[in-house]
Amino acid sequence: TVFEGQALDTSADYVAGPAYQVFAAEHLCRFANSEASFNARELCAVDLCLANSSHDERHAWWEQVKRCRRRPQGRPVPTLPVAALLIPPEVRHKARLDSAVAKVKATLRRRRMSARQLFGQRAGRGGLYLSTADLTELLQTLGLSDPIEAGRLALAASRLGGGEHAGVTGDFMNWGGGPATVSLAGFLKLMGSVPIAGGELEDEEAAAIEIPTSPGECTQETAMKLDAGRWSMRLVAHTKFAPVWSSVRVPGHEARPFCIWRAEVRETGLQKGFRNLTGMKSSVKQFVLGDIGVRGLDAPTRGLVLQIKAAQNPPRGKGLNLSLDGWIARFLPRPVAYRLVWHDRRGSTSKGGADAGEGLYVWRPVPPSEAFVAVGAVCTTDPAEPRGVEVRCVPKTWLVRGGTLGPALW
Repeated sequence: TVFEGQALDTSADYVAGPAYQVFAAEHLCRFANSEASFNARELCAVDLCLANSSHDERHAWWEQVKRCRRRPQGRPVPTLPVAALLIPPEVRHKARLDSAVAKVKATLRRRRMSARQLFGQRAGRGGLYLSTADLTELLQTLGLSDPIEAGRLALAASRLGGGEHAGVTGDFMNWGGGPATVSLAGFLKLMGSVPIAGGELEDEEAAAIEIPTSPGECTQETAMKLDAGRWSMRLVAHTKFAPVWSSVRVPGHEARPFCIWRAEVRETGLQKGFRNLTGMKSSVKQFVLGDIGVRGLDAPTRGLVLQIKAAQNPPRGKGLNLSLDGWIARFLPRPVAYRLVWHDRRGSTSKGGADAGEGLYVWRPVPPSEAFVAVGAVCTTDPAEPRGVEVRCVPKTWLVRGGTLGPALW
């Protein structure tokens, strides 16, 4: 019997035990190491091992180890898979519901859209009711990639609004009760049940800019006029990168290492302090379109970032009368959310150091409307959505479909 590739006991009289004992011991050790990502089978095995301890005792001990191990603190514990071992079910379900509501409200805020406007996209003008299936699908477009999470919100709204066949008891779903309906009043009541925390600070002028939502409007406004542009936009070479993840600790890949890097485009403290002191706004902006993967452990020698600045010979007139920040907010919007497309718990952010991450999580930015597209992916080493990444979406009209993809890097 082996554990993480090593024999548990090599003595002559050792007799291997049942496979389920080794499985339970392995994931109990992961729990003791304050890891947070477990599937249902792993959670069941660890829960049986901890049957004589209460949720409160487990939670207090796990948090102490987590702080000692300096684990990432990005997501609230109730939203993590390990919460099934640490928090009573009724508390966990309520916390998950509140977290999902806060996520929807934050996304609506970034889109400059009200909950009533969102509801009206499917209910139609003057519509007061939606089916839970329609609302679930609508919520998934806001970045709730888990259909269970989106369905939980829809059914909770149905219960609050007194919809027909609500089929909700506590936080559990009664699928046999028939299709539920959600009223506008119930959905607004649900959205108002959780206060939203302050979002990212944005330029005041940029915050007032509305993003084009229809493909026709976006096509007209973002037509590429290289000979008469007000702003110069190009892909430029970049040589400064920060490490995101490496395959150093991934078993079986020692002979073909792989790393992920991110271009550093944020201003340094000195640059930002000087600009704040003088009151000057930056005349050049740079953004990443996604992270970069390279073979080996060395940083890439160069990469490409998107650069925007004022054109040397702008046309006469005010045009849309937008500053650089306002133009970027309108035509190069931030993602409204991120969808997790792949993950692996192995790997680290360093060569085995104490700050090693939990694994690799690959996220696809979600554009604010169908008129825009994200051309790259963003990676993290923990299951929390990316934060503080200067990534932008671009209008579809700026892109040309390429040929076949190159060879796999890893």
